[in-house]
Amino acid sequence: MTQIERNAACPCGSGKKYKKCCAQGARSTLSRKQLLVGIAAIPAIALLAFLLIRSAPNSPRSASASQRAQGAAATAGLGTSGTAYTEIPGVNLASLTPEQRSKVLQEANTKRCTCSCGYTVAACRHLDTSCQTSLPLAQAMVQAVKGANPPYR
Repeated sequence: MTQIERNAACPCGSGKKYKKCCAQGARSTLSRKQLLVGIAAIPAIALLAFLLIRSAPNSPRSASASQRAQGAAATAGLGTSGTAYTEIPGVNLASLTPEQRSKVLQEANTKRCTCSCGYTVAACRHLDTSCQTSLPLAQAMVQAVKGANPPYR
């Protein structure tokens, strides 16, 4: 391919000089090398984004930063103060004996919720009281403990 002189007539037939016609568009386009480098960067950027997303903790996107901090501590079975949760929202623990209550709370603070939030059942109840998975799990824990050791009347 031959190079066109800037002051020569434009080969497109417009009658203008090449520098005032098609050369302006030619200068603004990317070179083939620049284009290939840009295209090669796309998979690298996609891989980086995938790895960043994958390394993020499994927490609900709607949770606030303080809720995520609570959840991180809760996944270890601990509340924000470093102690296990002592209440489970939506679950009545008042009818249990102290031993039964302790068993339920221990299980709720260690067993993972199956709603894919990554929290324990107790933490999920505290951080997402509308969860349709953690409430039945917590209620089943109470029923299991009640059935195993019924309180004396």
